[in-house]
Amino acid sequence: MQTSFCDEFAVYAEREYSKASMEYKQLVDLWEEARWYHSEVASFHKWRQPWYVNFPGSVVEMYGQVHTDQDSYGKLYYYGPIEEAPLLPPEIVYSELQIARELLDAAHAQLSAVCDWAPDGALFAELLRTGEGVRAYNLLSDQTQLYAKCSGASGVDGTRLRERSELGGSPETHEEAITAHVLG
Repeated sequence: MQTSFCDEFAVYAEREYSKASMEYKQLVDLWEEARWYHSEVASFHKWRQPWYVNFPGSVVEMYGQVHTDQDSYGKLYYYGPIEEAPLLPPEIVYSELQIARELLDAAHAQLSAVCDWAPDGALFAELLRTGEGVRAYNLLSDQTQLYAKCSGASGVDGTRLRERSELGGSPETHEEAITAHVLG
């Protein structure tokens, strides 16, 4: 059985959505870990009483995750005394999380793209009503009607344009002039 382009695209879109969803979940987990780590390290370096303060010599650890298509494993970011722990601003992970969310939303929109952009789909119908080509056609049509109105043509087809002497006169007169010029 042969698969159609639409079927292949649907499988592709589902696979991309699944990957985007997994990446987003992994970044949410990392975001939670980074927030915890940041609050622990910041509490030692910056916070003062009455806020909770870590004691010198306390151990803090931060693990990340390495994900491949075949495997996933933890990777140590830092393990050691809190006073030597490097700061990890959670904004770094949060910016990646936002990008992953945008990717997830785009992948979700692609799930229905095969149906939405098919000739009877909702987005295709809207494109036919509001697309750039429609706007260009409407602008050209409006300009043609305005020109016809200003030049005295009776309709959009410009039937009265041929009758105007400043535009070359009638077609018969114009053809006779060309014939006389060519034949001498």
